[in-house]
Amino acid sequence: INWILLNVNVGSKEQNLELSVDFTYGEIEFCAFYTILSKVKQGTTFWDIGCGTGKPLAVASQLFEISKGVELLKSLSEIGNKVLNDLGVNATIT
Repeated sequence: INWILLNVNVGSKEQNLELSVDFTYGEIEFCAFYTILSKVKQGTTFWDIGCGTGKPLAVASQLFEISKGVELLKSLSEIGNKVLNDLGVNATIT
């Protein structure tokens, strides 16, 4: 899955959150993450707290019945839900 994140216009309140040191950004590699998740009991729910645009959810949806993410930054959750929907992935971000 190619994941492209374009510039996001955010309001000042959300922009301040994005600049906060309380937020850590990280990337996953599809194959490595899939391998790790495949060792977890299947048929359960996968939760990603602070999921950003939901890249891990796209991977998890291949292995879990339910994949859900929680993202505080509305701009990221909106982009993630659009991309997940466009990919036909059964996952949601709130």
